[in-house]
Amino acid sequence: MEYQEYLTKMSKQLVEWSERLEIVRAKIAQGSAEVRADYDIQLADWHTKEQAFRAKLQEIRAAGVHGFEAIKAGAQVTWKELDTVVEKFGEKKL
Repeated sequence: MEYQEYLTKMSKQLVEWSERLEIVRAKIAQGSAEVRADYDIQLADWHTKEQAFRAKLQEIRAAGVHGFEAIKAGAQVTWKELDTVVEKFGEKKL
């Protein structure tokens, strides 16, 4: 995958996940205090992994086209970690 194509794809994925996060937060807010407390930890994990992925994308942007391939593997690991957290929310009934 080319540099710009990769950045575009990952940026779109972040927007999609952010929209999904807002839906999850709205559903959680309607739940009991116990439900909210249970999900707070998982939401914090989501946020931490999202920030790590955003940092990787910044590294890729800073490295440019020539340094892209060297950083891409680390970004893919971070992306997968975030994707796993997002998917866990998709599996749960809120």
